Amino acid sequence: MFKIRALAVLAAVSTAAGCSSGYLVKLDSTPQGATVVCSGTDQGYTPTAVHYEKSAEKHSYIDASNCIAKWQSGAKATYPAHLKVSPEGPITSTIARPDVPGYQKDADFAAKVERMKHDKNFAQKDATGKNHSSTMLCSYVGGQQTCL
Repeated sequence: MFKIRALAVLAAVSTAAGCSSGYLVKLDSTPQGATVVCSGTDQGYTPTAVHYEKSAEKHSYIDASNCIAKWQSGAKATYPAHLKVSPEGPITSTIARPDVPGYQKDADFAAKVERMKHDKNFAQKDATGKNHSSTMLCSYVGGQQTCL
């Protein structure tokens, strides 16, 4: 049930990101898999895209301090108030998980999110009717390699 719900959230976020207009800011975290909440609205798991008004391009900075990353362990961090706007296009802000207990729980969840994204991408490719070769997905979290 959790996996289906999480895949639905990922699909909704990716669909919304593809249809929205405005200035794109990619919010990420270390480790990935934190839930991003901006002004009380769930934006999905990191990495995720948040769209600001198109007029943000005309400013030097975007205030992302209304967005927080929440890891499964309960650790939280707030994105910066001054993200420098790039005339070349989207910007990325990556915040590190605070050094508090529960890191392994968050690293394990990051690996689960990565597997869900891989499964979703594989399912989308299957829907196109293309042949697939055997692949192995590996990620490094906390200096440890996890392969599927």
